[in-house]
Amino acid sequence: MATGSKTDHERDAFDEFAKSAGLAVEAGSVGGGDPDKAEPDISYRIAGQPQWFELGRILPEEIPQFTTKAIKQLLSGAPQTAGGAVTGPGKVLVRIIEQKAGKHYQTAGAPVDLVLYFDNSDPKTWGFPPPGDFQVWADAYMVPTIAKSAGQFAQVWVYDRNKQRVLWRWAVKTFTR
Repeated sequence: MATGSKTDHERDAFDEFAKSAGLAVEAGSVGGGDPDKAEPDISYRIAGQPQWFELGRILPEEIPQFTTKAIKQLLSGAPQTAGGAVTGPGKVLVRIIEQKAGKHYQTAGAPVDLVLYFDNSDPKTWGFPPPGDFQVWADAYMVPTIAKSAGQFAQVWVYDRNKQRVLWRWAVKTFTR
């Protein structure tokens, strides 16, 4: 992983994601979007057609706070009523989806997908991904948010850079040209 700019970091994350997801990205076609033109983060071509990706890094400051609170509640025997290691990241994902879906991206009519990824050095410290079946967890937190408003996104993905695997993909709508 590169340690340079945010753009370099996102490009590295996208390259790893594309490989793990089996996307047939044309060699040499990946480029960066222009934020001044409200373009998504990454542009690329698949089978001669332009595609876009907006990336969202899951590494917020709140996750350690939620995890610490959940551990304290568990140790004290108190019920987990104020969020915890699972609900904390759920709230974070919902916030990222809502934030990204609320934007209007310039894509010249090409589809844009959202990929949420995490790459923290110690996933256990952050409580993400949550233990168990990610699909069940995503159904509880992500699907209701996406159903309310997916913005322009054709698909939403969750990618684990630590294990280089796609955890989840939701096809919001079929994109036709």
